[in-house]
Amino acid sequence: VSQSRYQRNIVYDGVVAQILNANCATPGCHTGDPAGGFAFDTYESARENLQFAMPNIRHEEGAIPMPKYVAKLDTCLIGILQKWIDNNYIRN
Repeated sequence: VSQSRYQRNIVYDGVVAQILNANCATPGCHTGDPAGGFAFDTYESARENLQFAMPNIRHEEGAIPMPKYVAKLDTCLIGILQKWIDNNYIRN
């Protein structure tokens, strides 16, 4: 997924949900009764929690790296998530 392709129109239903469902909102992690109290399995929960999880997703110093037990997300995917936050959480 090319970040520049989505810079103007990053939406939850079309892009963000796919990234979160594949990497965060997985069974036993950030869905339902989520690990660490952060859910990402609905638009509402992603909008409420994603900005606080970005240091973890970016693997910043002092943060717990996420996703857990796997490689850091591709820089492009991280950029898409950040752009969605910066664009005020567009739903669709």
